[in-house]
Amino acid sequence: MSDNRMSEEIPVITGNHLPFRLVLRDSDEEWKLSLDQINALSYDYVKLHRASTFLDIGIAPWSLGVCFDGTLVLPATKEYCKPENALACFNKVLCAILLGGTYCEAMSPDDVSRGLITPTLYCRILTPSGGPVAGFHAAIRTKHVGLMESIRLLHPKTIRTRTLENAYSVGRQRLCRLGATAPETLLLLRALNSLHMMVTCFYSAAYRTDFSWK
Repeated sequence: MSDNRMSEEIPVITGNHLPFRLVLRDSDEEWKLSLDQINALSYDYVKLHRASTFLDIGIAPWSLGVCFDGTLVLPATKEYCKPENALACFNKVLCAILLGGTYCEAMSPDDVSRGLITPTLYCRILTPSGGPVAGFHAAIRTKHVGLMESIRLLHPKTIRTRTLENAYSVGRQRLCRLGATAPETLLLLRALNSLHMMVTCFYSAAYRTDFSWK
């Protein structure tokens, strides 16, 4: 990348969370790969950097970006350059999306990183902060990725921007009604409930009988 192009990039704060989900702009956009493309690492890694949509989270004139690979992006303001503030903002957004009907898990402090975004709205993750989720996204974006991780690109979960935007809009209103409840608490409770359901299904299948927690 040229020096002129580098000088045009704007510092941002990035965040990554589970589940891994590609964000498609419209009904015509698709992501289809063959196993051969995965093995040869010949997929369109540049597209993973693209901002698919922006959410109005009340920080005008800025907004929160959502990249094609699901990476969340905040402006590198004085407030969000403090990792704890960026993490709190990311988790508040994820909690709203969860309350709007789209499953999300809480972001870890280790998955908040520094990045750069171009005027054409392509966002790079710089040296990832060390978290496993941020590390995965950085790896697939650069093709410095092993087969066990790159295979997740074969048939990934996807969500349309309209669905994501609607989930955030609905969830934001619901979150406001919950008062001082910490978003991280709600995300954790939802994750624990999912784990409970998985364990219940396992026991039901293993013992071929209904199993419920008392």
